[in-house]
Amino acid sequence: METNLLIAVIGGLGGMLGWGVADFFAKKSMTDDVSATKLIFWVQLIGIIPIALLFILTKNTILLGTNLNFSDFISLLIFGIFEATGYLLFYKSLEIGKISIMSPIFASYSAFATIIFIFVFKESYTLLKIFLLAITLAGIWLASMENTFSKIHINVKKAKGLNFVLGAVLIFSVWFPYWDQFTANKNTFLMLLILRSIASISIYIYTIYKKISVILINKKILKAICVIAAFDVLAYTSFTFGFQFSTSGSVVAILSAAFSLPSLILAKLFLKEKIYEIQYLGIFFIIVAISIIVAS
Repeated sequence: METNLLIAVIGGLGGMLGWGVADFFAKKSMTDDVSATKLIFWVQLIGIIPIALLFILTKNTILLGTNLNFSDFISLLIFGIFEATGYLLFYKSLEIGKISIMSPIFASYSAFATIIFIFVFKESYTLLKIFLLAITLAGIWLASMENTFSKIHINVKKAKGLNFVLGAVLIFSVWFPYWDQFTANKNTFLMLLILRSIASISIYIYTIYKKISVILINKKILKAICVIAAFDVLAYTSFTFGFQFSTSGSVVAILSAAFSLPSLILAKLFLKEKIYEIQYLGIFFIIVAISIIVAS
């Protein structure tokens, strides 16, 4: 495998693992005391700590620019606000809707992002690459389902939270490709540190406007939030690394969107949740597609 594609695969798989584990713990953590908004605020805020430490430890070893001009800060402000909005919409959809429906719909952002990578930013592609990415996306959808094919359309049509998750899809479909372009030749951890800070402030302003308390009554939940934040940071660091050091942004976007795979495995191992035949088919598609991409 050529180095460029290898970096993209590593970045995508890191995003998949990070978001998969974070999603697993997030699903367990949403309770009457911890709303989606409160959870995402603390995840964003606590995630600033490891990113700041990584920036301090690596700022003299990573040979990428740390000097930002005024237009860079404006761009980061826009990225941060939209990232916070996308997160709020997605977590809200999880709060009021079924994860088995919301998750595959949200993962479809990667398909639209791939279209932008190829047709707007002129990313090189082959028919095999497009086919494998399509198989991966199909696997993501199937792995997230909890029903038979005949009931999928009915469930989606009547799904609660559909407007929220579609809003998140719209945002991240555009956010990912332009974040790829913006972070080129810039320090990964500095970009993420500023992004995370802006997102945290944006969400906090939203909680004030909506009069939502961010106080954690149950202190035990703080441990789970720290785990979620750590794996969320892993995901962001991985896919930003993949974007910066490879020219295969579509591979990074699609593979990172397969976060339902590790979530499903963890739920099976630790929560003894049932895995349906359709989900096994989805897992098979994802593994086969990733294996061929790695071997090519």
